[in-house]
Amino acid sequence: MPASSTTPQLTLFVCSDLHLNLLSPHQLDALTLPAADAYLIAGDTMDGVDPQLCNWVVENTRNQPTFLIPGNHDLHGFTRHGAVTALEKAFSHSRVTVLMDSYAEIAPGLAVYGSDYWTDLKLTHNPEQVSQTLRESWDDFKKIKTESDDGERSITPEDTVAWHRRAKQKLAEFAEGYQGRYILMTHHGAFKEILPLNHRNEHSFNELDAAYTSDGRHFIHSLKNKPLLCVNGHLHIRHQSTENGIRLYANPRLSEGELAQQTLSVTLCDEQQHQRAQHYSTGE
Repeated sequence: MPASSTTPQLTLFVCSDLHLNLLSPHQLDALTLPAADAYLIAGDTMDGVDPQLCNWVVENTRNQPTFLIPGNHDLHGFTRHGAVTALEKAFSHSRVTVLMDSYAEIAPGLAVYGSDYWTDLKLTHNPEQVSQTLRESWDDFKKIKTESDDGERSITPEDTVAWHRRAKQKLAEFAEGYQGRYILMTHHGAFKEILPLNHRNEHSFNELDAAYTSDGRHFIHSLKNKPLLCVNGHLHIRHQSTENGIRLYANPRLSEGELAQQTLSVTLCDEQQHQRAQHYSTGE
């Protein structure tokens, strides 16, 4: 049912895959984000962590609450933990919150849960072949590092599957305990429905599809507290649909530089609106 004109609304701007380092100075100046009450950035903001590009994010989110997750490209040149630490340092004096298998409240009783999420590589029902293809063609497995007994090494598909497994576990724990509503923001997809129409039949999946998303419908719908909105990045495909009552949404910057300026509205009850004003005025 449409909200009445007096129902409090929270305006969100969601985007992903900005890849700011690929833009010329002129393109970077021309790229804008619309006014919003809060911003959600679903990964691949840049390759690695560039403090100057982090400043661009701070300036263009207008000192509004902003929630950002790393994507695979943000990890390039780092370990996963190292990239998160570097992003947190770069945004330490701003209102940008970096999320990694964690959550923050946009308003009391309304949270965003963020994870890079990776995938289980099972979309084609042949994870071994997917792993082999990715080892040979996916530069994440050369540019992202992880700690080992002998120091740092390049990640493997087995590492990312383990990250995905832990991400699901942490999300289930959050959904078990959090009593409010929440938005699930992942970089890699949680639903196969985000793929292009001609790739949604299981006989059409290829190895790269399995690196972009998992078929996580049953898991997401099994959560004790289900998200009201699932945001993803990574695919570089705009998407908006509803899957069994959960809204799916993606708004990447397209290769020609265009970023859709559409905002989303979330209805707040009067009590949430009052608490939100207190929440932000006290700087929590």
